[in-house]
Amino acid sequence: MSGLNSTDTNGRSMESRVGRSKQLYNSKGFRRVAGVVPLSPDKERVLLIRSKPTESKLTESTGSTESTKGWVLPKGGWESDETCQQAAVREAWEEAGIEVEVEASPDIIEEQHCRKLSKGQSEYNFFQGTVLERHDKWPEHEKREREWFTISQAMEILKTRPELQEALKSSILSHAVEALTPQPERQEALKSAIAARKSSIAALNDSLAAGKSSTAALKNGPEPQEALECSIEALQASITALKSSIFSQAIEALKNRPDLQVLLKEFQN
Repeated sequence: MSGLNSTDTNGRSMESRVGRSKQLYNSKGFRRVAGVVPLSPDKERVLLIRSKPTESKLTESTGSTESTKGWVLPKGGWESDETCQQAAVREAWEEAGIEVEVEASPDIIEEQHCRKLSKGQSEYNFFQGTVLERHDKWPEHEKREREWFTISQAMEILKTRPELQEALKSSILSHAVEALTPQPERQEALKSAIAARKSSIAALNDSLAAGKSSTAALKNGPEPQEALECSIEALQASITALKSSIFSQAIEALKNRPDLQVLLKEFQN
């Protein structure tokens, strides 16, 4: 972008923030990232973005790029002069050119494996949001493209990004809770169950991370290492079971919404 602080007719900045001088980090040193899961008003589609392909990335045979490569949710660094929600809404505008109504508190997902050693691990804070408007021009419109996908398509596309899949699954659960508004008792019961299980999952993830660090440190002594690896497998199984149980309870609560039950069953495991 140019060096001028340009804005659109509604006063929104037409420049993306750059640099990391204001970047926030959590107590573990993970970079704090804010983002949105931008859903259509009917909650049946999600908007994904990716960098526009360059000529060098075009396939020689067809002259087009792989149709599902590089798609992600809008996200970026959370900085010290803004709230997490403000950062998420800003990233949605800068990267996807959308105005969103944020509908839920963020789901916090810590990256379990560092994808790029140069960047370190990240803590993702994703809000569920409804897309109110899409603009033809936005700060990064020259280098990014966007496209609507069904929830099922998006889950498949994001299979190499488990942290983004988790954010999408959390949005599906938020939609399930919202659908129970006419049944407040069931709604509160499901909210409480989800919160309790997520708290347990967070604690297990901390234990899992500690176990993996200990395993990596054990260069000698196969027996202690094997014992730790067994413990790690048990922790992973417990986390998987807890995640599945959240969906099971949501499916049971939504007996009068078979359409949502089908979606929840699809992503239960």
